[in-house]
Amino acid sequence: MKEFLKKLGIDYPGEENEDLAYVVTLPDSDAYSKVFSILDNSSLVHDADTGGFDFDVLHYESENYLLDLYSDYDNDEYRLEVIQKDSELNL
Repeated sequence: MKEFLKKLGIDYPGEENEDLAYVVTLPDSDAYSKVFSILDNSSLVHDADTGGFDFDVLHYESENYLLDLYSDYDNDEYRLEVIQKDSELNL
C-alpha cells in the first residue's frame, strides 16, 4: 500500500491497523487539502460515490485499493485509510 501511495505522490507516513487498513494520519487541514487534490486529480483512482450524505468521508478506489479520506474540521483531525480490495476487511 505504501508503494501505491508513493506512486500517487502521497508521502506522509502511516501504519497498518488491526483492521488491515493502512492509516495515514494527516497533520493538518493543509495536508488534507493536498491529499484531496492528489486523489481528485489522479488518473490512478476514481471517485467511488457511495450515494451517502457523509461529507466527512470521501471515497476513492483504484483497481486494487479502496481509499477513504476523513475530515473532522471541528477537532482538526484528518486521515487517509487505504484497504486492499481482497483483504478480510473488504467484505
